[in-house]
Amino acid sequence: MPVIEGGYKALRRYLIDTIEAVRLSSQFMIIGGKTGSAKTHLLNSLNFSVDLEGLANHRGSAFRQAYSGTA
Repeated sequence: MPVIEGGYKALRRYLIDTIEAVRLSSQFMIIGGKTGSAKTHLLNSLNFSVDLEGLANHRGSAFRQAYSGTA
């Protein structure tokens, strides 16, 4: 089992610092809109995007079944 030097508090501090550095050096955009307004299509057309709903396998979307084959 790997051991983290400094323990979980050191890992937590490293992650917080890394996320903060990325946040400060990047431009973020939040996409919002009504169901069926092509938000996912827009995200998929961008070079650098993260579809959090898709990563979470979100089942609340009316159209999720069509994209992932799940109910």
